[in-house]
Amino acid sequence: MPSFLPGGRVVLLFDTVGFIRNLPHQLVASFHATLEEALNADLLFLLVDSSSPQAREQLHVVEAVLDDLGAGHAPRIYVLNKIDRLIDQSLLAPLYAYSDKAVAVSALTGAGLDELQTSLQTFLADHEQLVTVLIPHDAAKLLAEIRATTTIISQFYTQAGCLLEIQVSPGMLGRILSRGGSLPDRESLKILRDQDKFGG
Repeated sequence: MPSFLPGGRVVLLFDTVGFIRNLPHQLVASFHATLEEALNADLLFLLVDSSSPQAREQLHVVEAVLDDLGAGHAPRIYVLNKIDRLIDQSLLAPLYAYSDKAVAVSALTGAGLDELQTSLQTFLADHEQLVTVLIPHDAAKLLAEIRATTTIISQFYTQAGCLLEIQVSPGMLGRILSRGGSLPDRESLKILRDQDKFGG
């Protein structure tokens, strides 16, 4: 589902299946098609019920399945939900020990959600790169997706297409290039910027 960050930036969220303790192996296998979305994700939120005595074990199972899928390298933030159910917040210590990239929240009360959003924005700032891409005039859908999923620093139209300076994740940049976008070299950029502009 699409979700909006401050400034109008859109992120696309995919919800995968939950995990049940001692889940039969054949049932875990049937979940793999859904979990394979993780292979294309720029960032994973691993959500766990922090009030559950099995929380660490559940995180371990999720990690094992992601490794099995080849997504063990994917960046992740651990979201420790249901802190409203914890009488003693020190019970979170073992989960914080599991990862220093953990954020405690309560979806019920809203506690910690601002911190989670900050963690997401920090991740984007740390992992995205600033590039200039050229999008052909006939790639309107791609241009719309870029406007929704990247931060646009500048743009103007040239005879060859729309020239955009954007802040973008490696994954999204790969999608842009595979769908007709290009990265002009320095000489080409100078030529494009010297051309007459006809809108923008």
